[in-house]
Formats: sequence, C-alpha cells, structure tokens
Amino acid sequence: CLINIGDMLDNGTVMNGKMIESPKSFQVACTVMTQIIASVASSQYGGQSVDIRHLGKYLRKSYEKFKKSIKETSGGNIDDETLERLTNERLRYELKGGVQTIQYQINTLMTTNGQSPFVTLFLNLQENDPYLKENAMIVEEILRQRLQGIKNDKGVYVTPAFPKLVYVLDEHNCLKGGKYDYITRLAVKCSAKRMYPDYISAKKMRENYEGNVFSPMGCRSFLSPWKDENGNYKFEGRFNQGVVSLNLPQIGIVAKGDEQKFWKLLDERLELCFEALMCRHNALKGIKSDVSPVHWQYGAIARLGKGETIDKYLENGYSTISLGYIGLYELTKLMKGV
Repeated sequence: CLINIGDMLDNGTVMNGKMIESPKSFQVACTVMTQIIASVASSQYGGQSVDIRHLGKYLRKSYEKFKKSIKETSGGNIDDETLERLTNERLRYELKGGVQTIQYQINTLMTTNGQSPFVTLFLNLQENDPYLKENAMIVEEILRQRLQGIKNDKGVYVTPAFPKLVYVLDEHNCLKGGKYDYITRLAVKCSAKRMYPDYISAKKMRENYEGNVFSPMGCRSFLSPWKDENGNYKFEGRFNQGVVSLNLPQIGIVAKGDEQKFWKLLDERLELCFEALMCRHNALKGIKSDVSPVHWQYGAIARLGKGETIDKYLENGYSTISLGYIGLYELTKLMKGV
C-alpha cells in the first residue's frame, strides 16, 4: 500500500491505544513515521511505500523553533547573519539525527512476522512543493547516509536491505543543468556502491498515469489512477488486495516445446490465477475495520469507525489486484531453444 503518512502526521494517529499528536519537530516526525511503518508492516502481508516530502514541513518547524530559541537566548542582541548561521548549524544536526533515526529504526525494529518492515522511501522533489528546499535537504541526507551504509556486527559498513529507495528524475535534476543535479550525482554515486536508489522518470510516469507522479507499492506494483467524488486524483491511502504470480518456465517444462500444449496449459493456469485472485478479494469482503486499526481507523488507509466494513475500498478501482509473471527468458529457451 501507499500509506497516507501526510494525514497521519498532520492530523495525528493512534497506536497501541495511545493518541499520537502531530509532531512539533523533524526529529519527532521521523520517530513517529518509523513507528507507523513498523505498526503497518506488522498488520499486513506486502510492502508499503512512504513519500518523504511530507517531512519537509517538520524540518521547517524545527528551523523556526531553533531560530526563535537562539533569538530569545541572546536577548535579541544578535545580527541576522549570525542568527542564520547558528540556526542552520542546529538544523543540520537535527536533520542528520532524524534521518539516522529512520535508517536505524527500520533496520532494527522487528515486525510481528519476524523481519524488518518491507518499506520503500519515495524521493520526489516536486517543483510546486512549498517545502521543496527542506525536502531537497532531506533527500540529500538520506542518500549520504545510504552511501555510508550501516555497520554490521563486526563493525564493517554494509548495505542495508531496507528501506528501499526510489528516486525520481525530473527536469530540474536530470543532469542537464538543473538546480538539483547535485543530488542526482550523489544518487548515482550511491547506486554505484549500494545498488540503491532505483530510478523513476517523472516524464514517463506523467505519460502513463494521466499526468501523475507517485510511488510504486514496494518495488514493482503501481496503482491505476483513481479520482475521489470531487474529481481529485488520490494515490496515498490506497492499496493492492494481493498478487498471484504465474510461473512461465514450469509451463514450458511440461509443454516440452509443443506450442499447442503450451497455450492450452497457459489458459488453464490463468483460470487458476483468476480463481486465486478472486479468493483473496472475497476473503477481504465483510472484514471489519477493527481487524487492523492502524490501517482502517487511524489513517494509514482510512479513518473508518469501529465495526465498519472495509468493503467500499475493495470496489470501483479504489484498490487494485495484481497478476504477475516470471521467467520469460527461461520460457523462450525451453520452448524455442534460443
């Protein structure tokens, strides 16, 4: 799913029966975000994605808080240049600590299924974002810390598996003289050493998704465009009901190069896939919001009341259901020998 982290941070949420109000600083926002990620991961099967741009607002809150504090401490006897310098020094320290919190929490927290949360951080610098400056600082720091890596039990820096990073290439950062090219150069350096981030073309996404740029769910699955009753596109707070993957090489092994047999088997397998997918869909029907409050009652996907069913989110394109396939190369080799 694409969790609605903006709504949860701005309007508060509830975890373990405790109210968590909107954070007043960047560091606290990072801590709350990782707690939400762990809670969501413990209550669902697949991966989740989080758009980092929702943190920009909280970095600015920290900036304003530090500026006010330094001004008050000095009794107002401080020039603007010194005030700005001291504020930014404290802000950089806060930024580093907050991003470190995200990286360490995600890698050390255990979900109820006994592993780190399967989470993707979406790094997208949007031109019309009122917190673009702050978000550029956050994305840069995330890439710097990923480039460095995390120490293993022997004290050697290694590449953490999570969070996955997806970096968006747009006009202002595609190495053609754009304002944020320096962040892309850092991203490429990071990919060369750490295999992350993955890259998405904003231009191509707008072509394919009615002008929208949004995160994949985990690493592969994308939602289809959907509009609410006011005609506004909505991606965060939406999800995939489940995926079934078709094993193509297995059909190739059984068909032994006989194409007629292959197409017959493929049709049979696809019927089975459809049945399995509908089995997932039907199993979710009638489920009440109480089954996972963090998802259905406290904002990750919805804010339903206790005892309400989730059915309206299973219909009319709000959520998706996926059919995947694997092994085209191996299938071709098995069927055609090339």
